[in-house]
Amino acid sequence: MVKLVLIKTADSLRETIGDVVGFWEGTHEFNDLEKQIFEIITIEGYTRVQIVEFARNKRPQTREVFQSKAPTGRWTFDKQVEKDAWLDGDTWRFIEENPKHKYTCRNMTKIEKDILSSELSSPFDKLNALAHLETTYNMISANQIEIPDVAKEVIVSK
Repeated sequence: MVKLVLIKTADSLRETIGDVVGFWEGTHEFNDLEKQIFEIITIEGYTRVQIVEFARNKRPQTREVFQSKAPTGRWTFDKQVEKDAWLDGDTWRFIEENPKHKYTCRNMTKIEKDILSSELSSPFDKLNALAHLETTYNMISANQIEIPDVAKEVIVSK
């Protein structure tokens, strides 16, 4: 049994209702205060490891990218510029703002949440509902800046 813990009430600009705070396994009972702050969806039939692996498969590839001030192959005392980037399909984009929570269920309907928590739902139905678990990199407007110089070079060098 896994408990999917979601933000129920956002108290800051970096939190959004539906963002995934964590994946709990076992018989932990949430107190009344936690139930006010978080929406807890209990998923029977799966382990925490399975759900976390499913979520990780949805995360985009991330890498460090570098911009050198010197021409290629030349030594310099100037430190190069380093940034993190994420892969959006075939396009690399800068990570200007790291999301507080890496996953979200903000686009998951109440019916899909009910399917996840129902003991009567089949494993197939639960996986279909979990398909609406999303990553949050692409939901931050600052993270939409394309890196045209490195895109093809990095993809080819995989």
